[in-house]
Formats: sequence, C-alpha cells, structure tokens
Amino acid sequence: MPSAPTLERKFSPDWAIDRNQLAIPNKFVIPDHVQRNTSRVGDDVWDLRCTIARVNSFEHRARFDFRTIDSEGEREFIREYLYLCLNFDHLGSCRWQLQGLTPDAACSNSPMIRYFLRCVHNTGRTLYDINQNWLDQWLQEHRHLSASSLVHRISMIRRLFTYEPEMSFQSLQIAPWGMRSATKIAGYRLNTENKTNRVPEAIYAPTLRWAMFMVERGVDDLVRFRNNVKSTGVNASSLPPGATVKSALDAYLSRLRQQHRKVPLVEGGGPSRSAIARETGISWSSLKSVHCEGVIDDAIQELGGELEGQSFGWSNLPDTVIPWRSSTTTKEAFFLLGQALGACYLVVGLLSGMRDSEVTALRRGCVKIVKNAHGQVHRYEIEGYIFKGSRKKGFSRQKHTWITIKPVADAIIAAEKIQDHLCGVRNVPLGEEERDLIFARPALREGNSAAMKGGQSNTFINSFANACTEQLEEVCARATDAQIGQIRALYSIPPTTQGTQWRWQSRQLRRTLAWFIANQPFGVIAGMLQYGQASELMFEGYAGTSASGFRDEIEQERQRARLTDIVALYEGWLDGERLGGPMGAKLSSEFDRICEELGELPVIGAKPLAITLRSSGR
Repeated sequence: MPSAPTLERKFSPDWAIDRNQLAIPNKFVIPDHVQRNTSRVGDDVWDLRCTIARVNSFEHRARFDFRTIDSEGEREFIREYLYLCLNFDHLGSCRWQLQGLTPDAACSNSPMIRYFLRCVHNTGRTLYDINQNWLDQWLQEHRHLSASSLVHRISMIRRLFTYEPEMSFQSLQIAPWGMRSATKIAGYRLNTENKTNRVPEAIYAPTLRWAMFMVERGVDDLVRFRNNVKSTGVNASSLPPGATVKSALDAYLSRLRQQHRKVPLVEGGGPSRSAIARETGISWSSLKSVHCEGVIDDAIQELGGELEGQSFGWSNLPDTVIPWRSSTTTKEAFFLLGQALGACYLVVGLLSGMRDSEVTALRRGCVKIVKNAHGQVHRYEIEGYIFKGSRKKGFSRQKHTWITIKPVADAIIAAEKIQDHLCGVRNVPLGEEERDLIFARPALREGNSAAMKGGQSNTFINSFANACTEQLEEVCARATDAQIGQIRALYSIPPTTQGTQWRWQSRQLRRTLAWFIANQPFGVIAGMLQYGQASELMFEGYAGTSASGFRDEIEQERQRARLTDIVALYEGWLDGERLGGPMGAKLSSEFDRICEELGELPVIGAKPLAITLRSSGR
C-alpha cells in the first residue's frame, strides 16, 4: 500500500473552514430538493443527491465518502479543496478565470488530485517546493492521456495555487505554466464535429420492425403467458399444510386432466421438474425419487408431453403465418420482458428524438391523448423533464411536453405494462422515487437503484437486438423454404462491414432521427418543430458537420427533392395548370424560356428532365 503524501499545515492559518456550515451551496441544489441539503463540512459523507437532476446519473457520484481516505492529513486537505471548489468562484479574481465546480465535477476532481499528491510524494517533494521544471516533466510523462483529460488536470493543479491563501495547508507557491492557456499547454484542438455514428437504414429498419412487433403484440404475449402460468397452478414454494408428496403430485396430475393440459417437458424430452415443482411445491430431490419419476412417466404416456409454453397461442410475426415463439419457460419469459423493455426504449428514442436522460426519467401517466371536439385523436403528448447543464449551477430540470406520434405513445404504454407486471414479481421492492419510473430495470439487488444509469440503456437495446437475430433463426427453422426468404427480407438484421453486430448506443438514436428528418423535403423546418429549436444547430452541430459531409449530403438530397417537385410542376404547367406561390411567376418564366430554346419538352421521365431543369432546382 503506498504511503500517504506529506502535507504540512501552516503555522498560523489565516482562515479555517467552519465545519458546521453546509458543504454544498444552495445554487447547486434542485429547487424541490432544498430540504435534503443537509451535509455539513465536517461530515464523513457528503450526500450529493440533492444536486442530481437526472435519474440516470451514476450512483457513485451521488455521495462523497471521506472515510475512504486513510490519512487524516490527506482527508482534511481534500475536504478543504472540495469545499473551495464548490463555494468559491474565481472568475475575474484570478489570472486563469477559474470557475467554481459543480458537485459532480468536484467529485471527479478528487481522484485526480489524490493521484497528483502521490506523484509529488513519490519524487520526495512536497507541494510547496515543486517548481515549473518538475511540472513540465510531470506533464511530459502524462502526454499519453487525451488532450481534454490533460486540460482538467492542468486546471486542477492551478486550483492548488489559487486556493493556497485560503487553505490551512501549504500548497503550490508558483503559478503553474504562467499565463498560458490550459488548452494550448495540453495541445487541445477544439473540434465541433460530432462523431456519433448514425445507424444505417439497413440495420435500423429490421430492428425497428422487431421493436414495433414487441410493442404491439410481444409484450402482451409475454405478460399473458406468465399470468396464465400463475392461474393454472398454486405456484407454491413448499408443500401445502398437511399435504404429502404423493397427494400433491396426484392433485397436480388431476388438474392437468381437468384443464386438458400436457405434462411440461424440457428440450431433451424429459419432464420439466422446475415447472412441476413450481406448481406442486414438491422439492427437486423428491421429484427425482423412483416413485415420482414412475408416476410422471405414466402421466406422459397418458396425457402426452410438450415443451413449456408450446401450446400457448403466440402471435404471428407481421406479414407471416409463423408464430414468433414456439415455446418458453416462465423464467425465460422474465428475461424476455427485459429485452422487450429495450424494444420500447428503442422505439421511444428513435422516433421521438428524446435524449437518454429524458427517456429514462419518464414516469407513469406521462402519455396524454388529446382529442378534438368530435372525440377523435388529435395528437399524442408526452410530459416529462428536460435537463440543462450549466457550469455555474450544474444540471437543472424543467418540465417539458413533447408532441409525438402513436408508435411512441404505444411503446410507453407497453413499458408501463411491463412495469405493472414486474411490480408483483421483483425480488426487491422499488424505492419511493423509482416506483413510477417506466424504464426501471427488471432484476435488482438489495440497495441498488432501479433507474437505468448512464449507458445501461445501451445494454438493454443491444440485448434486444441480439435476441432478434437469435429469434429469427428459430422462426426460420419452423418455416418452409418458400417462407424463409420473405421472413429474412423483413426481419434479418445484417452485420456491419466488419462482420460484427452493430453496437447500439442511445445517442445514435437521436442523431439518426435528425438525419432522417433533414433528408425529407423541408427537413430543417421539420427538425425545428420536432426538437423545439429555433435554428439549424440540431443538424449542423449534433447530427454532424464538416468532415462528416452531413451538410453537403443534405444539400444534395434537397436539390434532388426540389428537382422532383419541379418535374411535377412542369408536367402540370404543360397541362395548363397555373403555377401559384411566390416562385410561380419565376418558374413560369423559366419554363417559357426553355420552350423557346428547346421547344416543348415531352414528359420523358424524371431523370432526363431533371438534368434540363437543374438550374431551376437550385
């Protein structure tokens, strides 16, 4: 274990922290969480949950535990440093214009400063006697880090110098790297290019087709199957009072006869002891006895046997006559519900443009169906929160309403059905704040959060996409040769150019939708309406610019769309239709000029005519 860094207190510190005051300033606290801001400077643990707006924030950033630092000197040094990061804004009062850090950023600074203190200690120095040559050498040794990571470390070191007069410990005595910019020192080059991949249509189209099927039918099938299994037996974990193994098994077989059911089997052909044990309460060891095995074998001869779920009425895949499943167990159906939750997330994220933090924060009852005076559905609305970040105040949440389409509303309703079913079967109950979350994880461990934290939604989406590929092979195995071609054309998800499966990420969904919208006629306007933005920043920034070719490709697509429209207008003009609108007179004049030069062009098809009218398209 490395020794603790040497940290010396000043003989007469001019300033000391009041350990009884609040550690977190109220400017970082979520308005409705002010009462939860109770952490004091001297507490062993600072609870930061009152500052966290997004439900998908990582749990380890919700608290800072000073007890993890063994050395008392290092612990108090970090305490003072973090307090100053949170409570002092040095804009305008120091040479580097250092802003106060948000609680989240301050926590991420802690491991960096602890590492730096050990680097100083390992060279036999203390903070107050290191010089610029030492800092230059340290920076050179860490050039393998990314430029943005180095910027954060340089700013952390500069804070040690800036905070030195306020701390009770001796710290840096030199101004690190003088007045040079941290970005120039680190070699950072600002790049506005968004490098997030957009999902190719060949991949998202079949995946979305699977997802929509799960939303419309698959979720209902799984919930109905699990409820049906519950209703057909006692679902016992032990024998009923006064019952024996023989009487419980006889009662079970009698129920099978009355309900015209077959004995459940496993893939290998033997009896499914797990299914029988679940309905009878008989232990596995008892079911393996010679007597029980003999009775079950006789029942199979009498009643027949089938894989669990084989006789259940599974829905057919759309545009096919093949059920999407042949069988399943109740345990497998539980995991399938988790994958179905990933399907719901995929539909919401891909068709609404909501960010990951906004989707995972949706709660029950968020879908509002607005009807007109005639009782017809006018539109679908989603009520939720948007989260906006600020260097000064951290993340804040604001209520927001999205106007969306029916498939998105259906996906949210399907996710609610999943949560309604899981509420009765979870091994760990949900906390008060997580009880209404629509995208809560199915399986939990004691003390873990049910909310999908940053990146966990990717796991659910990829699990669903991988399951689609596996399920396709199972469906094709039950189809005829004539059916297989159509099924694969509709539901086969191709690999990437590298031969691997596409790796889904939640941020790809929003960018893919932006690309799709921008490719349509009047796409930028459609994008502004969809995202509630007043400029083309969504497409120029988020969807990608410059090297990605986004703007150039979009402009080509728009010209092609305009050319198609002009061809249609030309055909109508030849038939005597009047051209209206602000461009009507100009187009009529252009068509007259073309007729004078070339004569009346016949309607020869869009492509040759488009070449002739290309200047009008521009």
